[in-house]
Amino acid sequence: MPLSPHASPVELQLDAMRQALHLSASGQAPELTFSGLIQVLGVNSHTLIIFVFSLLNMIPGAPGYGGLVALAMFGFAMAMLLGRPVRLPRFVGDRRVPVKLLLKLLAGLLRYSRALARISFPRFRALVGTGTGRPFALIVMVLCLPMVVPIPFMNAIPNVGVAVMCLSRLNRDGLGLIIGVLIGAVGFLVDAWVIWTVISLGFSAGGFLRG
Repeated sequence: MPLSPHASPVELQLDAMRQALHLSASGQAPELTFSGLIQVLGVNSHTLIIFVFSLLNMIPGAPGYGGLVALAMFGFAMAMLLGRPVRLPRFVGDRRVPVKLLLKLLAGLLRYSRALARISFPRFRALVGTGTGRPFALIVMVLCLPMVVPIPFMNAIPNVGVAVMCLSRLNRDGLGLIIGVLIGAVGFLVDAWVIWTVISLGFSAGGFLRG
């Protein structure tokens, strides 16, 4: 479906990505490496890259998949903080994802983006304008820390917060950014409590076994 003349910024960027992926799908390779996906998105499109990987982190994968994606997101945010283009270490960049899965994900996301454009639009621009990239990157890095821990479902709430933050930043929506930060903060506190509980139980079990 063609975009409307009043398409939101995130719709325009996702549609451009969809067209680039269609070209990849028409080639010989049915899969795309994470590094190849970065090239499609643009090595300096930090917010868009973090957004797409936060969506990939919502897809169930093999053990360690969520932590690996969260680690990659942490690296993207660090590159944004330092003002450098995005690069992936080989052990992450060589991971593959089916192009058809990405296209299906984008098709659904574009539909949701059209609906979200009614409630996410430019406002409170001082929160998402020039000079806000580094604070945004720092918040993303903090939220990614507990997601790296290999405990099931640890990445759920903080990851949603990161996705909302990125979507809002792409749409120049300062209010949406605040909502994303709040969601991420709740997720971070929940994850911190879970980690502390697991550590406490570990020490308790160790003491019980020694006794």
